[in-house]
Amino acid sequence: MAKEIDIVRELTELGYSPISNSCILVKFGAEDFISKASNLLKNGIINDKLLVLQICNSELILLPLALNKLFDRDNIVEIPFSEIKNIDITSDLVNYNIEILTYDEEIILQTPKANNLMEKFLNNTLVFAQEDFWNQKNWHRDNLENTLDGLKNIL
Repeated sequence: MAKEIDIVRELTELGYSPISNSCILVKFGAEDFISKASNLLKNGIINDKLLVLQICNSELILLPLALNKLFDRDNIVEIPFSEIKNIDITSDLVNYNIEILTYDEEIILQTPKANNLMEKFLNNTLVFAQEDFWNQKNWHRDNLENTLDGLKNIL
Protein backbone atom coordinates (compact mmCIF):
# COMPACT_ATOMS: atom_id res chain seq x y z
CA MET A 1 0.00 0.00 0.00
CA ALA A 2 1.48 3.30 -1.12
CA LYS A 3 1.04 6.30 1.12
CA GLU A 4 0.48 9.70 -0.45
CA ILE A 5 2.86 11.38 1.98
CA ASP A 6 5.65 9.04 0.79
CA ILE A 7 4.96 9.87 -2.86
CA VAL A 8 5.06 13.60 -2.15
CA ARG A 9 8.25 13.24 -0.08
CA GLU A 10 10.09 11.23 -2.76
CA LEU A 11 9.04 13.61 -5.55
CA THR A 12 10.20 16.57 -3.46
CA GLU A 13 13.56 14.83 -2.96
CA LEU A 14 13.81 14.50 -6.76
CA GLY A 15 13.33 18.27 -7.18
CA TYR A 16 9.63 18.41 -8.09
CA SER A 17 7.01 20.55 -6.34
CA PRO A 18 3.97 18.27 -5.92
CA ILE A 19 0.64 19.87 -5.09
CA SER A 20 -0.92 18.15 -2.09
CA ASN A 21 -4.14 16.17 -2.56
CA SER A 22 -3.51 16.04 -6.33
CA CYS A 23 -2.48 12.47 -7.05
CA ILE A 24 -4.56 9.53 -8.26
CA LEU A 25 -4.05 6.03 -9.64
CA VAL A 26 -4.25 5.62 -13.43
CA LYS A 27 -3.60 3.08 -16.17
CA PHE A 28 -3.11 3.65 -19.86
CA GLY A 29 -6.44 3.63 -21.71
CA ALA A 30 -7.29 0.58 -23.82
CA GLU A 31 -7.53 2.63 -27.01
CA ASP A 32 -4.14 4.19 -26.41
CA PHE A 33 -2.08 1.39 -28.00
CA ILE A 34 0.21 3.66 -30.02
CA SER A 35 0.97 5.87 -27.05
CA LYS A 36 1.51 2.81 -24.84
CA ALA A 37 3.94 1.30 -27.32
CA SER A 38 5.71 4.66 -27.60
CA ASN A 39 5.99 5.01 -23.82
CA LEU A 40 7.15 1.42 -23.43
CA LEU A 41 9.98 2.01 -25.87
CA LYS A 42 10.78 5.50 -24.60
CA ASN A 43 10.32 5.04 -20.86
CA GLY A 44 10.27 1.29 -20.16
CA ILE A 45 6.75 1.41 -18.72
CA ILE A 46 4.77 -1.79 -19.15
CA ASN A 47 1.39 -1.21 -20.81
CA ASP A 48 -0.93 -2.35 -18.04
CA LYS A 49 1.16 -1.13 -15.15
CA LEU A 50 -0.52 0.90 -12.45
CA LEU A 51 0.72 4.49 -12.33
CA VAL A 52 0.37 7.46 -10.01
CA LEU A 53 -0.60 10.70 -11.74
CA GLN A 54 0.68 13.62 -9.65
CA ILE A 55 0.05 17.29 -10.42
CA CYS A 56 3.09 19.43 -9.61
CA ASN A 57 3.55 23.21 -9.87
CA SER A 58 4.75 23.15 -13.48
CA GLU A 59 4.29 19.59 -14.76
CA LEU A 60 2.28 16.38 -14.60
CA ILE A 61 4.20 13.36 -13.38
CA LEU A 62 3.41 9.71 -14.15
CA LEU A 63 5.05 7.35 -11.66
CA PRO A 64 5.05 3.60 -12.31
CA LEU A 65 4.46 1.75 -9.05
CA ALA A 66 7.10 -0.86 -8.21
CA LEU A 67 6.98 -4.08 -6.22
CA ASN A 68 10.09 -3.67 -4.09
CA LYS A 69 9.94 0.11 -3.65
CA LEU A 70 7.35 2.86 -3.83
CA PHE A 71 7.86 3.69 -7.50
CA ASP A 72 10.36 3.20 -10.27
CA ARG A 73 12.52 6.36 -10.24
CA ASP A 74 14.16 5.38 -13.54
CA ASN A 75 10.90 5.49 -15.48
CA ILE A 76 9.22 8.70 -14.35
CA VAL A 77 7.33 10.44 -17.15
CA GLU A 78 7.32 14.23 -16.90
CA ILE A 79 4.83 16.27 -18.94
CA PRO A 80 5.57 20.02 -18.60
CA PHE A 81 2.47 22.24 -18.62
CA SER A 82 4.08 24.23 -21.44
CA GLU A 83 3.85 21.16 -23.71
CA ILE A 84 0.18 20.44 -23.02
CA LYS A 85 -2.23 21.63 -25.71
CA ASN A 86 -5.44 20.17 -24.26
CA ILE A 87 -6.78 17.96 -21.48
CA ASP A 88 -10.18 16.32 -21.94
CA ILE A 89 -11.89 14.30 -19.21
CA THR A 90 -14.86 12.07 -20.00
CA SER A 91 -16.72 9.51 -17.96
CA ASP A 92 -18.17 6.06 -18.55
CA LEU A 93 -19.88 3.72 -16.10
CA VAL A 94 -16.68 2.54 -14.46
CA ASN A 95 -13.85 4.99 -15.19
CA TYR A 96 -12.88 8.54 -15.92
CA ASN A 97 -10.94 8.79 -19.18
CA ILE A 98 -8.22 11.44 -19.25
CA GLU A 99 -6.93 12.47 -22.67
CA ILE A 100 -3.79 14.61 -22.58
CA LEU A 101 -2.80 16.13 -25.90
CA THR A 102 0.76 17.46 -26.09
CA TYR A 103 2.61 18.91 -29.05
CA ASP A 104 4.21 15.48 -29.64
CA GLU A 105 1.65 12.86 -28.66
CA GLU A 106 -1.73 11.94 -27.24
CA ILE A 107 -1.79 10.14 -23.89
CA ILE A 108 -5.00 8.42 -22.83
CA LEU A 109 -5.33 7.37 -19.21
CA GLN A 110 -8.12 5.73 -17.23
CA THR A 111 -8.79 6.07 -13.54
CA PRO A 112 -11.47 4.20 -11.58
CA LYS A 113 -14.35 6.15 -10.13
CA ALA A 114 -14.19 6.30 -6.38
CA ASN A 115 -17.72 4.93 -5.99
CA ASN A 116 -17.23 2.11 -8.49
CA LEU A 117 -18.84 -0.93 -6.84
CA MET A 118 -17.05 -3.37 -9.12
CA GLU A 119 -13.72 -1.88 -8.07
CA LYS A 120 -14.64 -2.27 -4.41
CA PHE A 121 -15.53 -5.92 -4.88
CA LEU A 122 -12.51 -6.77 -7.03
CA ASN A 123 -10.19 -4.65 -4.89
CA ASN A 124 -7.58 -4.61 -7.64
CA THR A 125 -6.75 -0.94 -8.07
CA LEU A 126 -7.95 1.12 -5.14
CA VAL A 127 -6.26 -1.23 -2.66
CA PHE A 128 -2.91 0.32 -3.67
CA ALA A 129 -4.13 3.67 -2.35
CA GLN A 130 -5.28 2.38 1.03
CA GLU A 131 -3.35 3.90 3.89
CA ASP A 132 -4.75 1.60 6.54
CA PHE A 133 -5.97 -1.98 6.81
CA TRP A 134 -9.65 -1.05 7.19
CA ASN A 135 -9.73 1.20 4.10
CA GLN A 136 -10.79 4.23 6.12
CA LYS A 137 -8.18 6.41 4.40
CA ASN A 138 -7.78 5.98 0.65
CA TRP A 139 -5.92 8.82 -1.07
CA HIS A 140 -7.16 7.94 -4.56
CA ARG A 141 -10.77 8.18 -3.45
CA ASP A 142 -10.09 11.30 -1.35
CA ASN A 143 -8.12 13.09 -4.12
CA LEU A 144 -10.10 12.10 -7.20
CA GLU A 145 -12.39 15.13 -7.61
CA ASN A 146 -9.69 17.63 -6.62
CA THR A 147 -7.21 16.10 -9.07
CA LEU A 148 -9.71 16.01 -11.96
CA ASP A 149 -10.57 19.67 -11.26
CA GLY A 150 -6.85 20.49 -11.13
CA LEU A 151 -6.30 18.83 -14.51
CA LYS A 152 -9.14 20.88 -16.04
CA ASN A 153 -7.58 24.09 -14.70
CA ILE A 154 -4.05 23.51 -16.06
CA LEU A 155 -4.79 25.34 -19.32
